[in-house]
Amino acid sequence: MNYRNEKSVYKLLVLFIVLAAIIGGGFFFITESIRNTNDKEEQKFEQAKTEYYNSANPIAENKYQLEAAIHLPIAAMSTASASYPITLAPIKNIKLSKGKLLVPIVMYHYIEPMPAETTLKNLYLDPTIFEDQIRILSRAGYTFVTVRQIGRALRVKAPLPQHPLALTFDDGYEDFYTLAFPILKKYNAKATIYIIVDFLGQPGYLTRSQVRELSKSGLVEIAAHTLSHADLSKADNRTAWKEIYQSKIMLEKIIGGAVDDFAYPFGFYTGRDEFLVSQAGYLTAASTHPGEIQSLSVIYELYRIRALHFTGLQLFRLLNSD
Repeated sequence: MNYRNEKSVYKLLVLFIVLAAIIGGGFFFITESIRNTNDKEEQKFEQAKTEYYNSANPIAENKYQLEAAIHLPIAAMSTASASYPITLAPIKNIKLSKGKLLVPIVMYHYIEPMPAETTLKNLYLDPTIFEDQIRILSRAGYTFVTVRQIGRALRVKAPLPQHPLALTFDDGYEDFYTLAFPILKKYNAKATIYIIVDFLGQPGYLTRSQVRELSKSGLVEIAAHTLSHADLSKADNRTAWKEIYQSKIMLEKIIGGAVDDFAYPFGFYTGRDEFLVSQAGYLTAASTHPGEIQSLSVIYELYRIRALHFTGLQLFRLLNSD
């Protein structure tokens, strides 16, 4: 190898080393940036937890009581309120513009232990946790109302009690009658249940006689959830009208009274569906959009809060967050 070739090889070697250093340095910089970002996010999370536990209006006397109550095993939930000296903050009281109401509407589906295998985990709530929610919300000072009461308050300014809150149950499952209803009676808590008419009498769903009994109880409002749980947003005009209107007529025949409120299956709907609901004579329609402030402008898409698997304390905190 002559001098010129040796020089070329040397230049290539130097270039390779420089490129390796650049690539290595870049990789180190990216790794460090990611690690620093993660550290910052972790710090934010820890700060948020600290602010949560030490907020101006804590829902427990200290974080240890709060943690103990939140992480109670399900079997101990039924005595949670009595076992822990919980101090509940006052329910938030915010100023609203004219025509708006602060009324949380909490949304439930199944009130029963979660099956071992299910793809609908967020639709199940253990009855013991459900009772913990009702107990805490009642102790906090909420008054349970029906969606019909909310509709009348918005439309004709019918009075609502202080700190109103509505409990809604979608689909009309049998566990509402066997497991949820006894808890509602225990706490004298009103609720609204949205019924899929064609499913009545099928395994796992309410029967017509159970619906009549619930309606006569004075605690439960019967409302409509279409005939067959159809996705209205994909239905043609004729089908959508039938699902919306006929479900109202059939339920009214079953209970011998008015059915004033409606909920969209899956939370899917269009402007046409809102119009059809209004033409069918419903006072309100419930959506699945999150929120607590109701008004005439959303009378056919009332906001709701999902109950998920929150304990009573967690749900109270959620409803009273900003």
